Amino acid sequence: MIEPSTNPTARTEAELRALMARAVHEVRETNPLAPSITNTVTQNFVANAQLAVGGSAAMVYLPDEGETLVAAGGAVCLNMGTLFPIYEQTIPRAAAAAQAAGADLSVLTWGHYFLGNMLPVTLGNTAGGGLVGLAAWYCYLRKKG
Repeated sequence: MIEPSTNPTARTEAELRALMARAVHEVRETNPLAPSITNTVTQNFVANAQLAVGGSAAMVYLPDEGETLVAAGGAVCLNMGTLFPIYEQTIPRAAAAAQAAGADLSVLTWGHYFLGNMLPVTLGNTAGGGLVGLAAWYCYLRKKG
């Protein structure tokens, strides 16, 4: 099993590459089920990524299937980007099932959510959207001549 790090930025590139190679090897050997509670935008990407490295994918919507699949699998992916109304029940119940199975949920804090997720995503989308918009303006909308 790969040991989680409390400070992943302290690892070198070589260490990270070795950890990724070991993780892919372990996944291909064990074919783990990792149910995912995710939005429709990323469903195919998440499922295909899991299958590409040798895992088993299951997209989860309903609370009872979330609890059952989390208990059966060794991991769960909780993508809380775009929430369906049913996820108000599904995500807490799946997280409780993961915790009951021994998962350490202490890293799931509002600080990690905003600073480690929402802030970089928002800044990246803003910068990317600005660059794409600027490129579109330059190519198609600016006055020529």
